[in-house]
Amino acid sequence: MKRIKYRHRVIIILSFLLYPAVVHGFEQEIVLGREDNWKDFISLTEIIKKPGKWDTFDLALSDAEGTAGPSTDLLIHFNSIPLADEAGNYIISGKKIMISDKDSIFGKGSGLFEREKYSLVLKPGKNALFAAGTLWGDFTLEFRMQPVTLNDSEIIFSWSGSRLIDREIRNQSLRCTLSDRTCLWEFKNFFLSSSGKESYLSLKGLTPLLPRKWHHHMLRYDSAVGLLEYLVDGIPEAILYTTGNDNGKGTVHLPYIGEIFSGEVKIGEYFTGLIDEFSLSAEFSEKLVRQKYEGIKGVGISKVFDTKHTGSSLKKISAVYTKPAETDIYFYYRIADVLHLWDDLGGEWVQFNPGQVFDPGTRGRYLQLLIELFPNGDQSESPLLSSMTITYEPDLPPPPPPEVFAIAGNQKVTLYWKKVNYQDVAGYEIYYGERSGYYYGKGSSGPEDKTSPINAGNVTEYEISGLENGKIYYFTIVAYDSSDIPHKSIFSKEVHARPSGLLH
Repeated sequence: MKRIKYRHRVIIILSFLLYPAVVHGFEQEIVLGREDNWKDFISLTEIIKKPGKWDTFDLALSDAEGTAGPSTDLLIHFNSIPLADEAGNYIISGKKIMISDKDSIFGKGSGLFEREKYSLVLKPGKNALFAAGTLWGDFTLEFRMQPVTLNDSEIIFSWSGSRLIDREIRNQSLRCTLSDRTCLWEFKNFFLSSSGKESYLSLKGLTPLLPRKWHHHMLRYDSAVGLLEYLVDGIPEAILYTTGNDNGKGTVHLPYIGEIFSGEVKIGEYFTGLIDEFSLSAEFSEKLVRQKYEGIKGVGISKVFDTKHTGSSLKKISAVYTKPAETDIYFYYRIADVLHLWDDLGGEWVQFNPGQVFDPGTRGRYLQLLIELFPNGDQSESPLLSSMTITYEPDLPPPPPPEVFAIAGNQKVTLYWKKVNYQDVAGYEIYYGERSGYYYGKGSSGPEDKTSPINAGNVTEYEISGLENGKIYYFTIVAYDSSDIPHKSIFSKEVHARPSGLLH
């Protein structure tokens, strides 16, 4: 919830006459973030809330998590249970699927796999690339992986089916396993040979993988030339041509899912570690590695804060944040006495540095904030915003005159009052009437005929003439300040007087 703190200034009044100007305002604070969970930011674009300082939430950039497009065949984010294929082509099941919310590359979590205990099984639908009888063209299969044990023969990905070759049913498969701390891709009868013969192809990585370290793995195929390529972190590790010739010449052999049977797709069946952002698309991806915050700029806009008093002084806006190297946060405010819309202040945004002291003329009743979050140069790190504190001083109304006296005369009453010792008093209004507490008097005269209230100006005595002798009148005085829309004090102590013809 929003927290408002008060910092009262200690005021020692030695004497009403000796102390010339009492500072009547006090500073207030509005704290954003921390316990209120940033609820006052009504618009967050590419910004998420994540556990941060003080066991509360920080604001951070949302990541560039993939979205399913026209060419997407399979996309699994591993953010929460139950899992779902974002492309809608596969039904997902598994053995006690687990999600790790402590370590991920994209989104809120990653898939936690443990050999023969936690795994994922996908049943292809009729529109899936792995549906029986499907001839593929270009494709890209990619995922992020953090292995733990790196044992040989751990199976990361597998599929099996069957097809006719020379009128005989032959098994076919696609597998990705760990071998010598690298990934080994094996394709048995997976590519359709023009000769009708059985085929076996394999690709093996060169660079040993490290345990508990994330890497991006991509297998992509260009059907125009038969190029099959395996890359790790965007760097080619292995390449071959499905033409039967290393030089890429000859008839291209295309991937073909057997018409006899297509089995299930299995992820992490015999693997221990984490997998994140698993996808298969019907295109040859030109984008080698998608960075965590690629193309991301976060924007947050707060609600309009109402200080309840026009002309309130904005003192400073401080912030607690963490900015890894090359990341940044830009801060903006706008302030005014009039609303544009109930949730939009309108006007130009003014950039500021957190903690700076604002010019005394930075005033208004309504305040709105905007923040922009930027990643670092290689788009791998996000800044974190833990809290913001708005410090302002409401432009409060002055107090009423401390003492008021009423002296009756012939068809008149003269009022005297003590000056209000306040730094911003611009004048006084006189209220009067014929009943105590009801100040709707008419028919009096001063410099001209006056109706209650009478603007007496910045004086400390005022004569009200044109009153009826023998009738009692009640008076009270209000002080007002010099704001564009003046703030008025409460009523002073009420006094009364009865004009008489026996008086001067």
